[in-house]
Amino acid sequence: MSTCASCATSDITLALSHAAGCPGRIDSLSLDEALRRMGPIAEAFALDQQLTGARARRELGWTPTRLDALAELSQG
Repeated sequence: MSTCASCATSDITLALSHAAGCPGRIDSLSLDEALRRMGPIAEAFALDQQLTGARARRELGWTPTRLDALAELSQG
């Protein structure tokens, strides 16, 4: 079971490649190449981003029922 509190970017990328129908087909890009291909949004993807449901749990009383984030991502 994975809450993605400690999921590596490579694990998330691999799961998303399955959802996109090209399992394991992942290209690493330098930031310069990503900026050239994607424009300014590439800088957002390069940030060290942390995902958490803590605020939704605290403020909305959310109780997640699906806790395997990588499985959810790989299914699309």
